[in-house]
Amino acid sequence: MKKLHDIVISKKFSRNMFIICVFAWPLLVGQVLSWSINWEYYTLAFKDYNVTGNYTWVLFDNFKAYLQELVSGGSYLYTSLINSLKMYILNLVISMPLYIFFSYALFKKFRGKKVAMAIIMLPMIISGFTMCLVFRKFVESALPSIMNEIFHIENFPNLLYDERYLFGTIIFYMIWSSFAMSLMIYPNAMKEIPDELFESAQIDGLNNMFKELWYIILPMIFPTLSTTLVLGYAGILTQTGPILEFYMYDAPLQAYTMGYYYLSCVKTATTYESYPLLAAGGLMMTAVVAPTTMILRHLFNKYGPSTDM
Repeated sequence: MKKLHDIVISKKFSRNMFIICVFAWPLLVGQVLSWSINWEYYTLAFKDYNVTGNYTWVLFDNFKAYLQELVSGGSYLYTSLINSLKMYILNLVISMPLYIFFSYALFKKFRGKKVAMAIIMLPMIISGFTMCLVFRKFVESALPSIMNEIFHIENFPNLLYDERYLFGTIIFYMIWSSFAMSLMIYPNAMKEIPDELFESAQIDGLNNMFKELWYIILPMIFPTLSTTLVLGYAGILTQTGPILEFYMYDAPLQAYTMGYYYLSCVKTATTYESYPLLAAGGLMMTAVVAPTTMILRHLFNKYGPSTDM
């Protein structure tokens, strides 16, 4: 019996050692590469490169320069930060209620559901780059012709380049193009709510659809909503939206976001001179966003409505 036990232990040990040996090397290589790249990124924030490619250590000078550009109104960095914050706030105030309302309508199986889903799902069915090109051609060519023929409005502005309308046009496209994903998440979360809960609410006199949405639907899908909000906040400084597809690397200043700002700076840079400033800014933004994201998640978990039945 003891010999059999030793054989079993030996087989388990051999199996575990085999698994460890299989995964140890790729994990080690991945960690070494990850830390080496991150270490270069961290040290880059404290360097200053010249045109010849040589560098000197400047300590916190890059951080000071980044802050000065960040608070100077009218700069690319300042405009990018403001636009990124606007996108998140507008998503919170406009997009989220629209997504919830339409998801609730789909959950209740309203008339015209199939037609609405076909229109909303177009950005998911067709390539995102293709949809951006189609939307751009519509705004630049088809829409001015329609406004001229039907409403007799001549010289209709190009909504993607007119300073008064371009940011609003980008927000409109982002809301429409992200509808499909939201209408896949929220209605499925609503379907997980037990039917007995709705029946009990109707017996208690809760037969108003708005009250049902407020008192039953929203508390029960709050974990899904909170996850979406936290993820949106975590990516507030990396989101580029459709700006790259609309403008490539020649976007007007009013269209810039933080994600697009970094992308365009890295893409158009020909030397190392601009990298230290970007690295310093990235570290500063991470130092702000990372802890506040954890705090936001903690607040949602602690003070959000409970789903206990």
